[in-house]
Amino acid sequence: MNKQQYYRHLAIQKLFWNPIGFQVLQLFRSLERRVENVAFNRSIHSDTNGEHWLLSCLPEKAVIVDIGFYQGDFTQMALKIRPKSHVLSIDPARSAATYYQKKFGNDPRVSFYSAAIAEQSGTQTFYDYGNMSSSLEVRSDMHPGELPIETYDVEVVPVDEIAHRAGVDHIDLLKIDAEGFDFHCLCGAASLMRQNSIGLVMFEYANGWICSRRFLRDAAELLKSVNYGLYRLFNGFIVPVSYDSDQERFDLATMYVAMSNSNPLPSVRVRHIKTLMA
Repeated sequence: MNKQQYYRHLAIQKLFWNPIGFQVLQLFRSLERRVENVAFNRSIHSDTNGEHWLLSCLPEKAVIVDIGFYQGDFTQMALKIRPKSHVLSIDPARSAATYYQKKFGNDPRVSFYSAAIAEQSGTQTFYDYGNMSSSLEVRSDMHPGELPIETYDVEVVPVDEIAHRAGVDHIDLLKIDAEGFDFHCLCGAASLMRQNSIGLVMFEYANGWICSRRFLRDAAELLKSVNYGLYRLFNGFIVPVSYDSDQERFDLATMYVAMSNSNPLPSVRVRHIKTLMA
């Protein structure tokens, strides 16, 4: 760094690192966050982030897998947009089974599986925080004192096992929201993706991935190995993503989509942009 650069950095840091300057910095950061949330769609809010649109791209009688049922909001939304669909809802939390019975117990369009998705069948410890952060991973990103209200062993199975139990040979949409265990769910779906038996995959990339020590790079490499492309979800289109380490933003929750390179869905609009900023 030359002297000109040194003094410029020094002057700027002195300008902003004081009570008034710091308030200006906070305003800039707030505006930057708004641009990221809206223009770059760094959002997990289903009402605005494109999830509704993606569901509308599915066949009328779609088979939808909802990993991370929680209280059934996504399943409910899927049936509203595609009422003739069949939803395989999956969640190991004990409270999820209660919500299923309350909302869909008499609905033949919904099948509920009290299990978790992983690469191989077996059992694992489930950390139940009593909220949407419950996971097979210990959520070290929770605030101090937010310990699991309960831990218990649950069944874990790969996605193809769920498909076998349900008697389906093709999944139109695999939605994954596993609070840090998402990459393992992708691995559990790899065999079906190799067979082009999954039309679309939608997964959340957020701070829960820190706990499993997995990165977007892992997902990109896995998808490449099964000949699926990685895309960012927007409201009305998806954009291809060429992986770069700058995209590793755990603090900006983002919905990603995977689609087969050899069998893409014609109903899904792809907008090609030469460079997609992280």
